[in-house]
Amino acid sequence: MLSISKLIYRLSLLLLTIFLASSQLSAAELQWRTNPTETWQPLQSQQFHLSHEQPIELKVSLERARYFLIDSNKVHIQDLSEQVALPLATNSGQVYQLIAQQTYHLKLTSLVPTEVSIQILTTEQLIAYQGQRTWLWAVMCSIVVVLALYAVISGRLWQRQNHYLFLAVALALLAFLGYESGYWAKLLNIPMSENSASGFSLFGLLLAAAYLALHRTLLVGQTFEPWLDKILTYSLALPLLAALACLFLPANVAYQMMLWLMLTCLFIGLASSLLTAPKSISDVSFHGYTASWAIVLLVWLVFIAESLLAVFLIDDYWLSCAFVMHAFVMLLMLAEWRMGQVKKTIAKYTAQHNKQQQSVYAATHDQLTGLPSQLALANYFDTLISRDDHQALNLVVFKVKDFQHINQSLGFITGDTVLVQIAKRLNLFLAERSDVVCIEALEYDNQALVSLGGVRFAFLAKAEKNSPLLKSLNKKINAILPEPIVIESQVFDFDGCFGCAEYPKQGIQFEDLLHKANTALEHAALNHLVVAQYQDELELITASQRELVINLKQAIEAGQLKLFIQPIFDINTKAIIAAEALIRWRHPERGLIKPAEFIELAEKSQVIYTLTRWVMAQAVKRVATWLSQGIKIKISVNLSSKDLLQPEIVDYISQQLATNQVAPELLNLEIKEAALLEAPDKAYQTIIQLNELGVTVVIDDFGQGLSSLAYIRKLPIAGLKIDAQTVASLFQGDRSRTIVAVIIDIGRNLELDVIAEGVEDNDVQHKLMEMGVTQAQGFLYSKPFEIEGFIAWYKRWSSGSLS
Repeated sequence: MLSISKLIYRLSLLLLTIFLASSQLSAAELQWRTNPTETWQPLQSQQFHLSHEQPIELKVSLERARYFLIDSNKVHIQDLSEQVALPLATNSGQVYQLIAQQTYHLKLTSLVPTEVSIQILTTEQLIAYQGQRTWLWAVMCSIVVVLALYAVISGRLWQRQNHYLFLAVALALLAFLGYESGYWAKLLNIPMSENSASGFSLFGLLLAAAYLALHRTLLVGQTFEPWLDKILTYSLALPLLAALACLFLPANVAYQMMLWLMLTCLFIGLASSLLTAPKSISDVSFHGYTASWAIVLLVWLVFIAESLLAVFLIDDYWLSCAFVMHAFVMLLMLAEWRMGQVKKTIAKYTAQHNKQQQSVYAATHDQLTGLPSQLALANYFDTLISRDDHQALNLVVFKVKDFQHINQSLGFITGDTVLVQIAKRLNLFLAERSDVVCIEALEYDNQALVSLGGVRFAFLAKAEKNSPLLKSLNKKINAILPEPIVIESQVFDFDGCFGCAEYPKQGIQFEDLLHKANTALEHAALNHLVVAQYQDELELITASQRELVINLKQAIEAGQLKLFIQPIFDINTKAIIAAEALIRWRHPERGLIKPAEFIELAEKSQVIYTLTRWVMAQAVKRVATWLSQGIKIKISVNLSSKDLLQPEIVDYISQQLATNQVAPELLNLEIKEAALLEAPDKAYQTIIQLNELGVTVVIDDFGQGLSSLAYIRKLPIAGLKIDAQTVASLFQGDRSRTIVAVIIDIGRNLELDVIAEGVEDNDVQHKLMEMGVTQAQGFLYSKPFEIEGFIAWYKRWSSGSLS
């Protein structure tokens, strides 16, 4: 079944097409019957202003005179001599046939003031007059019909409201033109009389209402004040109510009401256009639209002057021309507005597409070097294998050794510059070889090298027997790496090593191959080799440990992991500052497994990030639960070095905080000092992003690594945490106390909190307090316990029932 809107479309289209064809056929018929160049000047003519009623005497003395014509359709003619035949049905005013050459006594009556012209015509003159008049009205009606047809056909391209409103303007304008031109009288075969005045008033008011309604929607794109919207809404109601009243009021009252309401509507349209017009004179379209309102208002003022005063200023069709022109300008504004919407939509989707492209590029490329990332390599590897899974490939991983010393001594900017140059040289060397697989082809260069983050890179090579690639790498490594740098009597030498794993001999999954290539790489680094091929005996974990890793992956999904918690206190007031989340694994067969047994394995086997995501999600949910109970306590979560290398880690944390409606300042992240040294540039960027998010960062196990004070000073961190072993050895000699004192001095000078973990007795606590430690955690205060019991524990501690 057709929907109502589709039915309206089709009926409107049918009616408008019939109207267009009928008007054109009428004009064509008159054109066929007469020569368009033939003059239609009348034999006799008389022109006067009729305000109500006036008798006239019409003398016809010429033999050729056959008709007299009154061009107004608002005048009633009464033949006092009863010598005039009934009026003819035409669309060119009121036409009466003369019976004989004599004097006719007529009485003209008009319910509204109007200009009247009486003309005596021959048959040829009448036909010529009707032909030219018909062509004029046909042109105007045809323009309106074409506009309306365009509105019907292209309605789906507009907003539905604008489509209906312009269709209403077109139909009201056609009805108005029909009454003004007399077309309806000819079409319905009825004589024109004073009843036309009521129709003229009715459709004039409907046209004014349609103009204002469409005008209101056109102003939405401009600066549109609420008070102006109310004025337009109320103004729209006035002509509609008046149009309804025209059906019941006398014709002269309805005519006068239409005159002044139309004037009011046109004035409101012009004023609102001026108020909302853009200040920039470059917006020609809207200024032209405002000028159109001004022209219609001016023509209507002239029309009112003609109605009130005994003057003849312009022909009657000028008013219709002005209304048609205004409808055309409105259509242009609608089309331009729609084009603007289309442009905005295209710009929006283009921006979204570009943003997606940028996101994809950021995820698949290294920000520093511009090389493809590990994700891009994994995707390309899968695509390559799907095409031909019988080919043999080497996954080769490269590492610049001891690069952290370069960063610490020369600074990150210099270190990044050196790293980029190394990557470019190695990529250039690899891209020129036929036995190396190109990952990404660019116009100016081919990308064969992939960045794994930090100082590690990787590439794919064809695994051929007696392949010269590995031997070539052994010889070319010194040419690829920069020359040694001497600064302040220190020599900084650049060295690197390679690790290889072969597909499918040593693995078929990309992650497995990458792990084995990294294993070979570490073997090469420890044994001062340039290149090392993976072998089973190089594996860092045993078979039982590998089985434990597999069980760990299953444990995350099976819910075997539990989250424990250990509070962190203000060492002076004993107020609870935060609580550190600690993971425990209850194995179904082996029982409770200590974190030391599986955390290191998780880091070696790339499972650590999955584990961290689980801990983060559970910890943030618990903070949300505490908040619902009125407990506002920070939670502290540990991040590993592998976590810092994940490009989406910051987004994941932000998502968890937003999902659970937890403020970022309630999340504290503990990062080991050693993690900062593994990939310092990436770690630095991640910590910067976390700080911008609002999350606080604490350096864990501070003092065990080799990070410089200059590096620590640059980081936006909140505190330093002394590891439990250092705290436990506080009374074992001056060396331990000195280390603690130095850490406390660093924290004090950098305005950082200093947290001591592993505090187990009062003597250690008092000594730490004397030295300036601000926060502490340990068995002295509370052992770790299941996180589900924190609320009850917190209430007991706050009430003083725990000591």
